[in-house]
Amino acid sequence: MSELEPQTPLREGLPPTYRMRADAHYVDLIEGRALQTPKTSVPPAAVQETAPRVTDFADPTLHAGSDLAQALTTLTSCAALLSDAPSELSRAVVSDLIKAEAWRASMLLHATRVVRKELSITRSAVSVSGILDKVILGVQPERRVRALTIDARSALPYGAVVVGDEQMVTGAISCALLATLAVVRTVPDARVTISASSDPTTGVAFTVSQPSVTPPSIWQARAFDPTWTDRPGGVSALLWMLALQETAQAHGGTARVERSDRGTTIGLSLAASL
Repeated sequence: MSELEPQTPLREGLPPTYRMRADAHYVDLIEGRALQTPKTSVPPAAVQETAPRVTDFADPTLHAGSDLAQALTTLTSCAALLSDAPSELSRAVVSDLIKAEAWRASMLLHATRVVRKELSITRSAVSVSGILDKVILGVQPERRVRALTIDARSALPYGAVVVGDEQMVTGAISCALLATLAVVRTVPDARVTISASSDPTTGVAFTVSQPSVTPPSIWQARAFDPTWTDRPGGVSALLWMLALQETAQAHGGTARVERSDRGTTIGLSLAASL
């Protein structure tokens, strides 16, 4: 340092060469910021082209909470009615309402777990007639509280089996049934048929059909579209259809939907042998 150059104070904690000049301090700050940002300007469009694309679709299972909360509210209200029911008949009706709502809620929870792949698959030879009986048993309370006819038919020989996880397959057919009921929810005296028959490709085909309502073509085109939340039945029906598809794929089978002037059909085909 020259003797003619004025002495500058040192800042505590910094090297002695650091001078307290305002312009030097300003330059230091600019250089410090430059270390954190690119020195070259990149057009926003170029950044968007090279950045990884992220699908902006929400997980449909995240929306099941509102439907489950509504089911819980209904169950709570029905429980209050049950305690105040004046007759045996009214108690029986309210009891069926509770069982029907609980079954729907349990199927929604089941569908959510299937879509999230939280269930492990245990394959075994499962009775076809046993599956149909369990589905009919689950929907029985709802049949008693609304004008609804549900038939179960099997064109297979007695003792026919399907290879799969009994809980998941039964749940998948129940989900197909609930998605079908959402289509005919405003139809008085609606009729739904659950069938089991042979499938030339896989072995066994389960179908749930109704002859009363022909929905718009979008119902078939977007049956398994995870973004179609305003379908008949809303988010619950969306999860039921996704669970049906996931169950079919997990078992090496197929899920399908058909729409015609005679109504709708939702199908699930699975293997009949190991």
